Amino acid sequence: MSNAVRVKLVGVDSRTEAGIKLVLSRHQQQKFIIDQSASLLLIDGDSVDGIRYIRDESMEYAVIMTVMVSRYNEHPHVIQKPLKSEDLVKTLLDVSKELANHEMGAGEAKAQGNPFAKFHSDQYLASLQQAHKAGNDREKAEEEARLKAEAEAKAKAEKEAAERAAIEAEKARAEKEAAERDAEERVAKATAEAARKAEAEAKVAAEKAEQAKRDLATASFTPADTGPAKEEADAEKEKGRDKFSPGAALYGVRLYPFEYKQAADSKKICGQSQDVSLDHLPLQTFFNVTDYLGHYVAEAKSIALEAMRPVVLTIDNDYMLIHPKDQSIYTSLPETSLYAISLMPLRDAPEIDILETSQAQAEYVQKYDVVYYSNLDYLIAVLALWSSRGRLPEGTSVDEPYQLLQPDHKIFTQLKLPEINRVKEAWANAPMTLKELVGQLLLPQRYIFSFYVVAAILGLFNERDRTAELEEEAAREQNKQDDLNMLLEELKQL
Repeated sequence: MSNAVRVKLVGVDSRTEAGIKLVLSRHQQQKFIIDQSASLLLIDGDSVDGIRYIRDESMEYAVIMTVMVSRYNEHPHVIQKPLKSEDLVKTLLDVSKELANHEMGAGEAKAQGNPFAKFHSDQYLASLQQAHKAGNDREKAEEEARLKAEAEAKAKAEKEAAERAAIEAEKARAEKEAAERDAEERVAKATAEAARKAEAEAKVAAEKAEQAKRDLATASFTPADTGPAKEEADAEKEKGRDKFSPGAALYGVRLYPFEYKQAADSKKICGQSQDVSLDHLPLQTFFNVTDYLGHYVAEAKSIALEAMRPVVLTIDNDYMLIHPKDQSIYTSLPETSLYAISLMPLRDAPEIDILETSQAQAEYVQKYDVVYYSNLDYLIAVLALWSSRGRLPEGTSVDEPYQLLQPDHKIFTQLKLPEINRVKEAWANAPMTLKELVGQLLLPQRYIFSFYVVAAILGLFNERDRTAELEEEAAREQNKQDDLNMLLEELKQL
């Protein structure tokens, strides 16, 4: 067997070794012998021992088996897994010839007494050139990676600084607008109060006192059917106003609707972020929903619907009253204040309480001279958009398929999201991932991400059915087991 090719296996498990022996034994033109003292190496580049050997040992005459060929681009002899018998035999024969030529050259040099004979070998010079080139390429790649990392870090820091400055400026402007509006309201109220007659003031005060003493045990903000509350509602109706008209009264306090001026600007609800690679999403693409006000308003809505009672959400000295029956919300906070609060994470979670009586409702409403009201789902959606600004909730997968459960929900006709109808129609037709939707519509990612935030916080997506996926995965596992059993049967017959 002097002409046999001797092969040393490195990092190869017993099952793979058995398969290799079987393949080599069937080769008719060349005899192969597994010999752990051989100079020709066959290394499993995916095993721990194989990787360690490649890193630490000399392996000039070696063949590497791997599923990831790109990992060993610098090595001249790499075989793709799963192995093909003809590729394995051909590569082993090529390397064995190189080894034989090397050994023959070394023998001639020894016989001639020339220790420098190897430097005349084309193969040796080629290996030196390849090693030198690999070293230069590696150093160049490391330098490029370092410069890229520094540039990205600098750009990230500049972007974060700009965002912080913009948020602070927006917050200051919102506070200024709130102060100006509060001042105007105080002046208007003082003028109206001065014009009232003493008899009218006494009558209103008496009605409020009587109403506060009553416990109607109702879950509605609608004025009661009897008593002072009804008289107040009837008086408003005679003036041509109902409880949802600007200037209508609730427990003696004037109601004003939100105008949502801050929700008409796409930059304020979708942000200005540039598109990113959906295969490697940066951290700034996500935000923690539970840090922001919209999450707690949605949670309070769920509590109110489950209990079918009014719920109050307290933020410092202000409140938000949620009425589940007509899906409305009343608050002491004007739109500018809500916008400013939604831009920043909350320091403390708001308190949420269920109100059992109309008297308890009246106590909150009568703390302030003006109450603002809105459709509940619309306010939740706008709060979420102000907080997200084109970002995705943490934990969102761009490879998870979603489909709209309620494409005809009125929120899609109320919101001023850019391209909202195109996104709605695409997601209503069939389940699609965020990645697929971005590729199909070719819209800025922040438009699609903002739509996702609204649908997610309002629960408008259906649950994904993974039955077919699990069945397919089980079938793949069974095929693997069948292949292994077949190989074992062949080995038993040897």
